[in-house]
Amino acid sequence: MKLEYNVSGTIGTNVYLIAARDADGTDRYLLVDPADDLEATRRFLAGRVPALIVCTHRHLDHVTSVGALVEEFGCPVAAHVADAAVICARQDDNMLGIRGYVVPKTVDRLLVDGDAIEVGDCRLEVIHTPGHTPGGICLYDEVDGILISGDTLFAQSTGRTDFEEGSDADMHASIRRLAQLPDATKVYPGHGPSTTIGDERWWMERY
Repeated sequence: MKLEYNVSGTIGTNVYLIAARDADGTDRYLLVDPADDLEATRRFLAGRVPALIVCTHRHLDHVTSVGALVEEFGCPVAAHVADAAVICARQDDNMLGIRGYVVPKTVDRLLVDGDAIEVGDCRLEVIHTPGHTPGGICLYDEVDGILISGDTLFAQSTGRTDFEEGSDADMHASIRRLAQLPDATKVYPGHGPSTTIGDERWWMERY
């Protein structure tokens, strides 16, 4: 698969676009975490139509553009079952002050731990990693050794757990689980630079 990313939105969210190839040679695209700058995401797509939008968690800096993109492209949306209802609800009382966005009418695919997302020749395993939110997920491509980690794992840190829906105990368990992945696994987080499991292992196993 081919992975591209664009940084946009109020607090610099990494928006990922995965290109995969169908058996007939057609390119298909999976969009992960469209941030709260719709026009930036449109420019990033550059005419490429996502076959699926995946949300790694419920927070507005990762989902605000989903509704408008669904209306524009007619593509389905996937998210963990524990975060889906919030993604489809108004969240006007938010710390980022985001207003005026389109709420998706539904999450079409409710994900759980161990599910596989398949687009073209790309297969991503869903790893449920609660802690930042109850329905936080990571997407793991074992073949290419790639982890899209949302707001669970960053370079040298984790996502915050001090929100009302956060859980420090859950985050500890999630980080310990991700530490079991191979050292060479390339980590692409929701914010900040990419890293590898090997570079983070020194603190993950002690977290």
